[in-house]
Amino acid sequence: MQVRGDRILTNKRALVFGAIFILAASCGAPHSTTEQAPIPEATTQRTPVAPPELRVLQQTAEIICPPSEPIPFNTPTYRVETGLFVLSCDQIATSVRIERYTRVEIARAAFRENTGPYAVGDFHGRPSLALKEVRLTADSDDRVQTFEWRLEIWIIRIISSDETALVSALEPRAVAEIVYQIVEETGLLGK
Repeated sequence: MQVRGDRILTNKRALVFGAIFILAASCGAPHSTTEQAPIPEATTQRTPVAPPELRVLQQTAEIICPPSEPIPFNTPTYRVETGLFVLSCDQIATSVRIERYTRVEIARAAFRENTGPYAVGDFHGRPSLALKEVRLTADSDDRVQTFEWRLEIWIIRIISSDETALVSALEPRAVAEIVYQIVEETGLLGK
């Protein structure tokens, strides 16, 4: 019985050595040390470009949401949905919202619906609306201010709110001026 076990073991060794020999032979001769590995062709990867609305909000955030020291409490947050771009600056309780419509007529109708019975003003030759709402309660004085205007297929709305007697929110029309200047200087939302 011992002889048969030795033969099986010898046959297994022969198979292992044979497999090693075949693998070594298939690898070919070793590479010369003077040869260089082929250089792969350069590939260009496109960095996705943010939509123009988001780029306007990012530039606006640099101005209205500066980081505070020593801890950056005023980090801007962005929300992007189909056709809707929102920037929020929590410490100053201000948000900027840019809503894109597919056609000027649709944006015009949406703006008319937003204005309701309120008087429409003028903002750099564009229709605008300014609203102030104050809700006095036993615990707080809630003040919400809104300023919005229509620019071709976009409705741009700034909302500021204060919940205490201490005013910390930015004046919405002042923020609208910042957004307007960015749009004018960059041309990101057309003219």
